[in-house]
Amino acid sequence: MAINLNLTRPATGAGRINLAGTSSPAKPAAPVTQPAPPASTAPPASIRASLLTAGIAQPAVAFPPSVVFPTLPQIFTLPKTATQLAQGAINLLKAASQAVTQEAINAIKNRNVTADNLMTYLERKVIIGEVLNELAKDWSADTKQDFAQAFQMSADKLDVMDAIVSIAILNDPDLKEELQMENTSEVTEGDLLENRPVVWQYPPAGTILQPPYIVLLAVSHTDTRQTEEIINSILGDLVDHQGFKVPRGAAQKLGGAPLTAGIPTTRATL
Repeated sequence: MAINLNLTRPATGAGRINLAGTSSPAKPAAPVTQPAPPASTAPPASIRASLLTAGIAQPAVAFPPSVVFPTLPQIFTLPKTATQLAQGAINLLKAASQAVTQEAINAIKNRNVTADNLMTYLERKVIIGEVLNELAKDWSADTKQDFAQAFQMSADKLDVMDAIVSIAILNDPDLKEELQMENTSEVTEGDLLENRPVVWQYPPAGTILQPPYIVLLAVSHTDTRQTEEIINSILGDLVDHQGFKVPRGAAQKLGGAPLTAGIPTTRATL
């Protein structure tokens, strides 16, 4: 029996071929369900623009539009250098009235504190970092009260407190050494190679060496001009008044003839 292969597709074009010569209707195709697009993880446009401007890669999570990033307060404050403290103390005492400076000196004397021990006395009684780096008006209430008790004075005499701190800074026995350390420039390679005298070497001169060998040399560096200028501008303006070093201008207001000038001597550093 001959088989009639009818390869004609139905009009719909969706049937399949039947060897018997007829086409069976195609099953309706199941609707294709497209997966829902994932939720966007990109941050809002305003935050995204800020990140791009700052050169920061966009995070993988979204930030809600209501999130506001607060400005963090400045927690750490760099302490002032000895040079800054000394210069500020000189300016403050020069601007202070005769009555304020004299009251400060009297308050120190009434506690039997000498000029050399005044800074140590303050360190024992108050938070020294706060007292040195801020004016009395910016101290905490506890610090003002502690300072007032330390010198048996009223807690509202802030100008006198500032004068006492300034006197302590200028009479600190370590002030000159700290000024030298801060203002002496570091030795460069050029300083070590340009006609510097050798002050020490190892092995000693005349030692017979077999290669490989290493010779260690120490040379002097004596350029202290910048250091001398800064130190003289500070300590050179100080004179002795009633046992305390104060700026010349403050001593003139107090009416006492300065006994000695505080011009320091400097020494070369190796």
